[in-house]
Amino acid sequence: MASIPSASGSADAGTATTPRTAAAAATVPTVAPAAVPAAPPAAAPASRLYRFLSARWWLAFILLGVSFALFGVASLNLVQMLSANFEFLGRYGFDAVREGGLRQLVELVLSGYAAALFYLLFKLCEKVLVDRLSTSRPPKRGT
Repeated sequence: MASIPSASGSADAGTATTPRTAAAAATVPTVAPAAVPAAPPAAAPASRLYRFLSARWWLAFILLGVSFALFGVASLNLVQMLSANFEFLGRYGFDAVREGGLRQLVELVLSGYAAALFYLLFKLCEKVLVDRLSTSRPPKRGT
């Protein structure tokens, strides 16, 4: 009569137990080690414009103010004018194109790109000035 081992590895009453084999012990799942994060990428070299503005912080400060003002002028009512232009083109179609609606749309899109350019210049000048204020020594001139 064959006995069936219980969950604890022992056989039913009165029979000998079977030893666990190495193969059975090897099937225990193991936890994989956590992935080691990669090292952060090396910082990109500074652009010529960044180095130029870093050496002339006063110019970066002036450009910061000018680009902020130009961004405000270029983006003033831009969304409202674009929606009005789309409504004009949609309502009157080819007549709107003949009246200059398409030309106005191109001008509005270019105004949006100009606003984005002024914003990028503002952020670059901001970074130059913050980096200058946060370091103990200002960068050398001409490097």
